[in-house]
Amino acid sequence: MRLVCPQRSLSRCFSSHIRLVLLRPVPFVLLPLLSSTLFSLGLLRISDALLKDNLELYTPTNARARAELRELGDLFHINDSDPYDMRRMGYIIVTAVDKGDILKAATLKASVKLWSIVQAITIDENQSDPRSAARPIDYPSLCVRFPLPDSLDNAMSLLFDDTRHNRTIVPVEDELCVSNPLLELVKLLLDSSLKSQQILMDALTKNGAHTNGSISIDSSLAQLLNSLSLDALGSGVRGLLGGLTLEPETRKIAGAKALMLPYALKHGTEEEEANAEKWELKLAQFLDHFYSPHIKANWWTYETLAAESARDQRRLRHWLLPCFASVSLLSVLFCCCSSSVFSRPLLALSGVLSVALAISAGTGLLLLLRFPLTSVVLSMPFIIFSIGVDNVFILLAAWRSTSPFLSFEQRMAHTFGDAGVSITVSFSARETIDSFLINSRPFLITFLTDFLSFSVGCLTPFPSVQIFCLFCAVTLLFCYIYQMTLFAALMNFTCLREVQQRHCLTMRKMCRSSTKFGSSVFAVDKWSKYGVAPALRSSHNLALSRFFRSHYAPFLLNKFVQSLVLFLFGFYLLISAYGCLNVEIGLEPLDLLPDNSNGKKALLEAEQYFPDHAGHLHVWMHNLSRVNLGHRRLWLVLEKEIELYEHSEFTGAADSWLRVFLQFYHAKGQFTSNENFVPRLKNFLKMKTHRKYRRDIRFTNDGQSLEASRVAVRLRFVGFQNQSRAMHLFRLLAESSELPTGVYADFFQFAEQFDALLPGTVCSIAVAGFAVVMVSLLLIPEPISAFWVSFSTVSTNLGVLGLMPFLSIRLDFVSMVTIIMSIGFCVDFSAHLAYNYSRSDANDNEQHKQQKHLTAEQTRNSGRRNTVERMGNALYAVGTPICQSAATSILGVSFLAHTENYIFRSFFKTTVLVISLGLLHGLVILPVLLTLAHRKRSSGGANAENDRQQQITDCREEKWARTARDNRRRPNSANCSGTSAAEISAPFPPRADFFFPASSIFDQRHFAFAMTRTGPMLVSREAAPSLYSLNSTLSMGEREKQWNRVNELIN
Repeated sequence: MRLVCPQRSLSRCFSSHIRLVLLRPVPFVLLPLLSSTLFSLGLLRISDALLKDNLELYTPTNARARAELRELGDLFHINDSDPYDMRRMGYIIVTAVDKGDILKAATLKASVKLWSIVQAITIDENQSDPRSAARPIDYPSLCVRFPLPDSLDNAMSLLFDDTRHNRTIVPVEDELCVSNPLLELVKLLLDSSLKSQQILMDALTKNGAHTNGSISIDSSLAQLLNSLSLDALGSGVRGLLGGLTLEPETRKIAGAKALMLPYALKHGTEEEEANAEKWELKLAQFLDHFYSPHIKANWWTYETLAAESARDQRRLRHWLLPCFASVSLLSVLFCCCSSSVFSRPLLALSGVLSVALAISAGTGLLLLLRFPLTSVVLSMPFIIFSIGVDNVFILLAAWRSTSPFLSFEQRMAHTFGDAGVSITVSFSARETIDSFLINSRPFLITFLTDFLSFSVGCLTPFPSVQIFCLFCAVTLLFCYIYQMTLFAALMNFTCLREVQQRHCLTMRKMCRSSTKFGSSVFAVDKWSKYGVAPALRSSHNLALSRFFRSHYAPFLLNKFVQSLVLFLFGFYLLISAYGCLNVEIGLEPLDLLPDNSNGKKALLEAEQYFPDHAGHLHVWMHNLSRVNLGHRRLWLVLEKEIELYEHSEFTGAADSWLRVFLQFYHAKGQFTSNENFVPRLKNFLKMKTHRKYRRDIRFTNDGQSLEASRVAVRLRFVGFQNQSRAMHLFRLLAESSELPTGVYADFFQFAEQFDALLPGTVCSIAVAGFAVVMVSLLLIPEPISAFWVSFSTVSTNLGVLGLMPFLSIRLDFVSMVTIIMSIGFCVDFSAHLAYNYSRSDANDNEQHKQQKHLTAEQTRNSGRRNTVERMGNALYAVGTPICQSAATSILGVSFLAHTENYIFRSFFKTTVLVISLGLLHGLVILPVLLTLAHRKRSSGGANAENDRQQQITDCREEKWARTARDNRRRPNSANCSGTSAAEISAPFPPRADFFFPASSIFDQRHFAFAMTRTGPMLVSREAAPSLYSLNSTLSMGEREKQWNRVNELIN
């Protein structure tokens, strides 16, 4: 069963194209160069198109958390003045150098000095009018201000406003910048007078006892630290001390391991956003060079992720040129041999150059079309280099397999026919279609499978994956176009040089002896004196190719080895299935940062020392005016709902306006009813101490009813492993509420990936696998081969997914990309072998004919030899290109291993895993499966059509032998019954004058000698039919001389 219709259309299309390339190669060189120059102009806006790395790039576009965040913003107008949703917020974590107590006097003094320097960092204000002079601004000018914490308000008031002595020490501020209140107390203690220190100490120790005489700064600080207890500090201050140790009886703080210094910057306008970004970058620059003998600092800012990604981007850009040079050098080495004529170093460089131009043109075009760019896309050139250069080896292998006795046009036709293109030069239309049906198309299949895989990746819900796959797909399209135009035209010049026997570098015409016998830069060919055709020596039959056919194939297809391979393959499937059940899902925020990043260290220390500092959960009830509660009171139902969220394993106390409101009126002895609830609430919000709750309440348009209410619940112990479970718990509580309720926390968007990764990966694999299988069914000659190619695709993907846990790789958006990419990779290797194995049917005709008179046992043995021979021929044709492709692919992506980023290292690991498994399936597993599936067919004899074609060929040879003027004609042994005279009389191409089998010292299945006017030549049996002729012009004396030369050669 073969699907001929699409192949006929492709055949006509490719034949017209290659005819144009052969006749007019120069335009196919100039047009790609001009288009690349034009499209590469888009690279000038790469800095403008580069997106800052943020968590939204790695969360699903259809995530429910995005809708929840929009609803929260629409209801309560979240901005930088909201203490529970400050986007431009960061922190500095200070620890002692010796990992000891951070609450010692020396470490606290160093911390205060550090915080004073941070507050004094200034930048030039970003002016909208460039003519106005920029003024320096510092942290107090940029910070977000909030009221002083209640727990320290009284003590600070005593210090700021000394009413007992009728004088003001420091003016009282209603709001202070976001900072660590405890550190602010220590700073004020160190900076104020001794009298102020005593007042502050009295307030904190709550004993009112004044120390007689003079006190020192150190003693005051020691007294302050000794007086600290959990009861004296509020929850907000306690959360900024990490690794606390308490005295068991007094609950006083005995020590702490870390101190957090938070800050928050205004970002409501574009100008404030720009100033905040400049200040944070300058802060990171200062902290990067900060040194203290007492403390060390790690920090996390809003710009940390973008800044660290920019550092990796610069590092990757520096590796592009070495990658290009290394892949070029390896390609040149693979394309060189001992012959200066048949080496093709310039062709290898042109192949790499075409890929580089495709990368530049594809990326530039997308940037001109205003598509954004992410840091992950910077790994695309390394991967495309690996994929694109593979086609160079495929085309060169196809060129090597052509007969040197064909015309140049015919050899190019066979080359592109073997590589995926059918050409009608010198062939009839029917012969062209038959050639397209029989010959393999790895070049076209390589492009289609890889392009389809990346196209499916564009449909995934992750923005970073979509952008990466889009750039890869477009670049692959350019790569295919350039290789069918630019590289094909350059290959035309190179192959023409080879046919004309010119030097591979100097283009100098070689001497007659070199032209006739080939030239070697290392040794003289031992067959030169016999006139053996140079194109059939070692330059075409590489040592690795001969190894695959002569040694590897017989060894691999040994019954014991086959059994061992099948056993190990079954074990591999079991291990892969076990790994799939234990794969870890999700990308940790830490993995977005380099290993030695200060931001990564800060996140680790925050998780270790500040588990309670996990942000807040927003809980809001909306549409309250339309809820029918019957006789129940709304505020009691609201309070009940809030308590549900306070008693979960991931939450603490809630900052509830309703609770403060009820306590306020209850303390005054006033009771709330349905009639006075809204008026009293409005009066409550007008008070200075309670106006911060205005953002948490929304009334109806007429102001008569409560429409929406929000509370912030403190989160605790929400680590990476618990994020998905906590998100589902909160959403379950909201769905089970009797009021319309919504919930949102900052980690929701990142936690959404846990729910989207597995379904998205499975769906993408299914769609991409289906597309690749359909391509295989359309272009593979035999359905059984297409089936095993599809099976190897499934097996490879199973292995990639199952072996990831053993390589410490999680299922995240990076591995999702490589799994999708593996579909194209593994089909490439498997398809090459399956196609060439399917082509070997014609080589079995003679063996099938001889089996008709054998016994059953002899038939089975002969069938097995046929199977080994077919697989040997297939491995001979594609084994070397597959190995070369794998080597260049691994070399190309190996530069990603030099980065310190998990994303790029994961790309390297998974790509190497994909290539290794694809190579294993293409060279070990698939040969065994194909031979086992075809064993019965091979041992059962040829089909009727093959028998008939072989019969016609034998009769045509026999007729030629009877008409030749030679006494050494062969006996008439062919059975020509059932063949027409027209079939027998069809002439062969008049190229040679005589043909006979080679001596036993050569492989008679693949080589033979042809007698021409210039002497005997060693040719392949595949090219032998084109050397026959019915019209002999040699005289009897000339033939006798040729026979003597052949006997001399054989003996």
